[in-house]
Amino acid sequence: NSAHSKEIQLINPTSGGGSGSSSVESPEEQTCSQDDLNEPTRTVLINEVAWSGNASSTSDEWIELYTDIDRGLSLSNWQLLDKNGEIKASLSGRIDSYLLLKRILVSESPNDIYTVGSVPADVTFIGTINNDEETLRLFDASCNLVDEVIDVGTSWVNIGGNASPDYRSAERIDINTWST
Repeated sequence: NSAHSKEIQLINPTSGGGSGSSSVESPEEQTCSQDDLNEPTRTVLINEVAWSGNASSTSDEWIELYTDIDRGLSLSNWQLLDKNGEIKASLSGRIDSYLLLKRILVSESPNDIYTVGSVPADVTFIGTINNDEETLRLFDASCNLVDEVIDVGTSWVNIGGNASPDYRSAERIDINTWST
């Protein structure tokens, strides 16, 4: 994976992993500050991160969000950011259990349907999940920190997952534990 500027472009949901929808952030919308953060509310979790892609393509990255709230939750004006401000996704719609965000290439249309395995993605994004020194943060509409994956250090392997030859994702086991 190469480190380059990345902006998440989002599409309306398909019949994918969740029931959420999303839209490209308008220029007037403010980005949540990543300074002086509250303790995460954990109403929605960054549940799994396929940061290394797969054997066919290291660009085949994805992120899964999860909530166990019985009636789901509105994601209107929520944001998924990385610590460097390269990933900036504005979410909307609902999450009833899982929401699947899939990386696409700049040359691909955000209006097409993309899958992870056989599961259609709810959201697409353009850019790269950095292999090292990455932090992902999820904020609600009031810019309260909902969840975060804090600085993975020199590699995501430190918290879970691996790259070549197996290309396994980092999966959250509980609030503070990740695994491969």
